[in-house]
Amino acid sequence: MLGLRRASGLEAPRTVQEDAGQQGGPMTGRPVRRRVLAEVEQAGGWPVVLARIASGESVVAIARTFGVSGNFFGWLLNQDPARRALAIEARCAARGRAVRRNAEGAVAGAVG
Repeated sequence: MLGLRRASGLEAPRTVQEDAGQQGGPMTGRPVRRRVLAEVEQAGGWPVVLARIASGESVVAIARTFGVSGNFFGWLLNQDPARRALAIEARCAARGRAVRRNAEGAVAGAVG
């Protein structure tokens, strides 16, 4: 899954339908949650969101594209333990790229 390995000992992330509680029919008390989960699915699902995080995009910026706060989207992202572990891994991957870019810039500045 986009270079992100699954954390050991955790079950697979839940699908958007499972998150939305679609097993027995639509939930009536959480319209914003349902809307965002549907939009995440339309955008390609959680793997696409995790790839955006891994590319360095902030959760707040991603949340804005779905019309919700960063806190709400972070809560939604972290609800599933397996998805939370993958999100942490994606953030680490993004930080690793940023550290490499900064180091390369420092080396280029020192050489030039």
